[in-house]
Amino acid sequence: MAVYKDTSSLFQKSNAHTSSATKTVYGIALNNALSGQPLAVQRTGTITIGATVTVAKVYVLSATSGAICPVADITTQGDVISIIGVGTSSTVITLGINNSGAAIP
Repeated sequence: MAVYKDTSSLFQKSNAHTSSATKTVYGIALNNALSGQPLAVQRTGTITIGATVTVAKVYVLSATSGAICPVADITTQGDVISIIGVGTSSTVITLGINNSGAAIP
């Protein structure tokens, strides 16, 4: 799940559709947590995703809160492209988080 840090330094789910703060990816949550509980977040390196990914495909923040998707799936005007990383095997993404701020025209 892609997360951002809010103004209280608490982690929240990111998505490409809402306010600019939630479009800024901090990292990928490695566990679930209730409010106020510890959350492990990965920002660099490789991560095994619980889904199938495609080698050499770029993955970005999805319009669905906390989700990622292939860059080709982001087509709605105003959605912001925040790159998560690139698929390097059928289950692994190499993280390269880039909060571009560029919106679909």
